[in-house]
Amino acid sequence: MTGEPASRAFEPDRWAILLVLGVHLTFFPYFPAMHSANEMSRLYLVEALVVDRDVEIDRALWQWGNVLDKSRVASSHFSDKPPGTAFLAAPFVALRQLLDGGGPDPAADMRVARLAAGILPTLLLLLLLRREMESLGVSAPARALCLATYGLGTLGFTYSVVFYGHQLTAVVLYATWWTVRERPIRPARAAAAGFLAASCLAVEYQSAVFLVPLGVAFLARVRPLPAGLAAAVLGAAPVLAALGAYHSAAFGSPFRTGYSYLVDARFAQVHEQGFMGVKYPQWKAIAASLFLPSPGLLVWSPFLALGLAGLPAHAGALLRTGRGAGAIALRVLMVAMPLLFVSSMVYWAGGWTVGQRHLTPVVPFLVAPAAALVDRSAIARILAPGLAAASVMMTGIATVVFPHLPEWFGNPFHDLVLPLLREGCVASVWTEPAVGAAAVAAAAVGAFLLLAIGAVSAWRGGLAVKAAAVVLLAFLPLGWYDWTSRVQRDEPAEIADDVAWFRGQCRQAGRIEEAPDAPRGQVHGAPPALPETPPGAAPRPGAAPRPGAAPRPGATPFPDGTPFPGATPRPGGPPPRPLP
Repeated sequence: MTGEPASRAFEPDRWAILLVLGVHLTFFPYFPAMHSANEMSRLYLVEALVVDRDVEIDRALWQWGNVLDKSRVASSHFSDKPPGTAFLAAPFVALRQLLDGGGPDPAADMRVARLAAGILPTLLLLLLLRREMESLGVSAPARALCLATYGLGTLGFTYSVVFYGHQLTAVVLYATWWTVRERPIRPARAAAAGFLAASCLAVEYQSAVFLVPLGVAFLARVRPLPAGLAAAVLGAAPVLAALGAYHSAAFGSPFRTGYSYLVDARFAQVHEQGFMGVKYPQWKAIAASLFLPSPGLLVWSPFLALGLAGLPAHAGALLRTGRGAGAIALRVLMVAMPLLFVSSMVYWAGGWTVGQRHLTPVVPFLVAPAAALVDRSAIARILAPGLAAASVMMTGIATVVFPHLPEWFGNPFHDLVLPLLREGCVASVWTEPAVGAAAVAAAAVGAFLLLAIGAVSAWRGGLAVKAAAVVLLAFLPLGWYDWTSRVQRDEPAEIADDVAWFRGQCRQAGRIEEAPDAPRGQVHGAPPALPETPPGAAPRPGAAPRPGAAPRPGATPFPDGTPFPGATPRPGGPPPRPLP
C-alpha cells in the first residue's frame, strides 16, 4: 500500500497507540454518590475475594451501600455478574492493598480494577489490531487513524475506563479469533483458544453466542483433531473449574448463575425469558441500536460506518494475502453475531450507557475493514478524518464527562452531556491540581487532530484529496453536531430535575465548582438539596451499619426488603450463610 515511506519516519500508528494509552490512564470518571450498580457489584465481589476470602458481598453492602445489581440466596448476597472481571482484577487490587497498607478503598480499588480489566487488555487489543492491519497490507497512516479513533471515539474508550465486562469481552473474543484465524491450528494454539474461549464465558455468559462461529472455524482448522481437541479442553479447564467453583460456592451448583437469583424483580423477569434474556431478532431493536440518538452505535461513532462499508474491501485484502472464503465468512459472522444478539435481547435498551454498550464486542472487528476501505477508496480517505473527529466529539466527550447516561433521555449527548460539560464536569485526572482536567482534555483533542492531519499528509492521493479531507476534518464534526442537536430532543422543563440530579453527582464528585456567590450546597442554580436518586430510580439505602454491628430485631438494611439471617432458603439453594 502507499504511504509507507513517509509513515516509517512518522510511525503514526505507534503514536496513536501511545496517545490512546495515555488518555485511558489519565482520565478517571468516578462518581461515588451515584454508586454505579454494574461497577460496584463487580467491585464488591473483588473486595470479597481479596479481603474476606469469600464470594459473599454482604460486608461491602453494609460498609459502602446497597446496589441493585445483586443476587440473593437465602439471606446471603452475591454479585449477579459473571465473575471473570473480578477474577482478573482481584490480584491487582490485592497488590494495591498490600503495597498501600490501608486496606480496602472503593476509589483506589476501582481505579486499579479498571486498569486490570479494561485499560491493559485494551492495550493488548490495540497491538493485535495493528498486527492484523499490517498483515493485510494497510498503510501506517490508515492504521494510525483507525487505532486512534477506536481508542478515543468508540465504545472501546468508554468501556475501557469503567469496570464493566463489555470491553474485556471484546478483547478476549478478538484474541480468541486471533488464535483460530489461520490454519492449521496446532495443539499449543488450540490450548490458547480453549483458555480464551472459556475466559469469554467467565466474563460474559451470553458470549457463548459469539463463540459459535469461532468453534466451527476451530474444528475445521485444528490439526491433528484429537490432539487439538484435547489441548483445547486442557486450556479451558482451569477457567471453567474456577467458574464452576464460584457458582457452587455462591449458588449451590456449578451450573447455576446469579441470574437465577436476581433481587431486582424487573431484571429477574427479563432474564427468565429465552436464554438469559435473549429471545428472537427484532428489527426495531437493531435499528434503534444503530441509528437512534440515545443508543445508536453509528450516531455516537459515525466512523464505524466505514467499517460496515469496508467489509468488501477487507474481503479483497484477505484474498490478496492468500486467505480464502472461510476467512471472509468468519469476519462477516463476527460482525453479524453481536448485531443479531442485541436485536434478540428482551432488554435491548441496555440501561445507563454511552451508546449501545452490548455492541462493544463488534467494534474491534470493524477496525480493519474501515482501514482497508480508507486505503482503497479516495472518497473514504476524504470522509475518514471528519468521521473520526465526529466520533471522538460524541463518544470521547461523553466518556470523560459522564459515561452513565440513562436510557430515558431521547438525546443524552445534547440534553445531558453538554449541559454537564458547560458546568465544568470533566472526569478527574492524575495531573490535578497542577494541570486541570479541561486542559488535559484539550491537549488530548489537539494531539488527536495533529495525528489525523499527519496521517492525511502521509497517505496517497493528490493535493485535492488531502485538502478535502482536512476541510471535512473541520466541518463534518460541526455538521454532525448540528444534525444530532435537532433530533429527539426532550423539553427542558421535563428533564430539568434529572439534569439537576446528575449535576449533583458531578458536584459531589468534586467535578463542578461552587459558584462564588452561591449558597452553600447550591451550584449554578441547582437546588440546595438534591434527591439521592433521579426520578423513577430505586433509592439507595441510608447510612449502612458498620461491619460487625448487630442489626436491630426485624431490621431490613436493604430497600428491597432483604431479610437478615433466619430467612427461609430459596428452594434448591444452599443453606443460609451468616453475615460477617
